[in-house]
Amino acid sequence: MLIDTVRVVNDRPWNRGGSRRRLITSALQAVATNGPSSVSGRAVARTAQVHHAQVQQMFGSVDDLVAFAVLEERDRFIQEVFDDSGDLPDPLAAADYPEFWRAIAQVLLDSGPVELRVLADGGPVELIRGRLTAIGPDRDPAFETAIAATWVAAPLGALIFADPLGRGLGISDEDWGACWTRLGDRVRSLADVAALPLFPTRVEPAGAIDETSPGDRGRERLLHTAETLLETRLETAVTGRELAAAAGVNYGLVNHYFGSKTAVFDEALVHLHRRFLRDILDVADPIGDSAFDVFSRHRAFLRAWASRLLGDRPPPEFELRGMERLMTEMLATRDIDPQDRATRLHAAGDALASVALQLGWTILRPLPSAVEPRGMVDIAMHLQAINAWLVRGSE
Repeated sequence: MLIDTVRVVNDRPWNRGGSRRRLITSALQAVATNGPSSVSGRAVARTAQVHHAQVQQMFGSVDDLVAFAVLEERDRFIQEVFDDSGDLPDPLAAADYPEFWRAIAQVLLDSGPVELRVLADGGPVELIRGRLTAIGPDRDPAFETAIAATWVAAPLGALIFADPLGRGLGISDEDWGACWTRLGDRVRSLADVAALPLFPTRVEPAGAIDETSPGDRGRERLLHTAETLLETRLETAVTGRELAAAAGVNYGLVNHYFGSKTAVFDEALVHLHRRFLRDILDVADPIGDSAFDVFSRHRAFLRAWASRLLGDRPPPEFELRGMERLMTEMLATRDIDPQDRATRLHAAGDALASVALQLGWTILRPLPSAVEPRGMVDIAMHLQAINAWLVRGSE
């Protein structure tokens, strides 16, 4: 009798709607925290306070639930931010939708069951590009895509890496708001730019892992393999047994040398961070385009760092050292008195926009690549030009 009563209550339309909405909300929160590949149907149901069988009843599978939740949140963001006027949206609008930008960032880091081509189709980058075509000057299509990517990537990079960016550029909590606003203003002004001078074409290096052979020692093999795996995967999606198998060592050596799989990746990230800092500090001209190449080379490390910043594990206290040198040279190049707060904040905002764009592009890159992979070299060239334009303060 009790079972029949529960079945009747659960079949009522209002109850199904409430359970469905709670499952969608719970799934989106799980994606925003741990990424789509780590979402557990039972955990989502427990948070939503429904029976786990309802995940399958309502969505077919937890993967279908995750994909639905992400795409629905994307559509909600578009509906509320892109009005019917045809004007370009506020580039800083994502800050008011934390579940949206965190979930989208996690999907871009590890798409799991979410198809990137589906996510890109009718998404913010595509819509911004369409509006740029409609209202802006006649431009190279790759340049328009680069502007649209900047519209999304620069704010995204600033949101994910806010703490290390503030420390690295010397932006205080008091000044962050002014610099954030300046970032938005610079991105908006790109809508009126018809073209920018391009730099010579480069082929981006494949990665920044240590190519030295790890030899036969199990500890070194595990570290080397962890660094290699981070080129294409996130640590949360790799089990200890997978790591050991890829390294060609016995699974017991993971615990023997490190105590856990997590500790292996912790040390691997420390090594990758050191190489990133070495390359950043070796940049001959931080105002030129060479820094852009450094961020591209260290995409594996930056993706892993972003995953830690977004996740529920405390991230290592990594730093964006070398950024203060960028600020110093920008002030000198523009002949700005460091005591002039208004112009100094403008320069700091431009530096924030530049570095945030490079960080954000390491995250966003898979999205346009899923749509037009053959055009990525041209888009990267235009992004380098945009980055130089931001740093040099051209209006």
